[in-house]
Amino acid sequence: ISNFHLDATKGHAGFFYKIDFGNGTAIKDLTLSDITATVGNYYVGALAYFSFAVQDNITIRNFTVTTTASEAKIGGYAGWVEWGLIRNCPIENMVVNAEKGAGLIGGLAAVLKADNWLQYNNIDVKGFKVTIHDTDNTYAEVGGLVGQTQTGHDAPVFTNCDITGIDV
Repeated sequence: ISNFHLDATKGHAGFFYKIDFGNGTAIKDLTLSDITATVGNYYVGALAYFSFAVQDNITIRNFTVTTTASEAKIGGYAGWVEWGLIRNCPIENMVVNAEKGAGLIGGLAAVLKADNWLQYNNIDVKGFKVTIHDTDNTYAEVGGLVGQTQTGHDAPVFTNCDITGIDV
């Protein structure tokens, strides 16, 4: 699925708004490409703003995000990941233009929430560029894979994850 726009200026956004299915539910074999997004003070991810399920073989390619909000939360895959098994999911060519900064930015996710059972296998972030224009009055927390892990998030397992081509 390609060539679509996400508008997160008045609320959270993603191709699937929210994946909230828990154990036993899976999304598999999906490619999302040539995606643009405009973000306010909300969560955005190419796949979903919120992820709580098993995902396998999902590719995010050419994701361009622009924000003018200092509290935006931007993830290449999902804005917020709370639970799940995520495997074989490359994120390729993500570009973020943060005109007024952003709260959290991550190649995979802006935030990993508190949960004791998260596994990430074969997650590759290739080509991740973040430009922050207004550095005098704002900030951004940027991570190649994750912007922030939250208190109580114990022992996530990362296996065979590569992050290459980062330019912040």
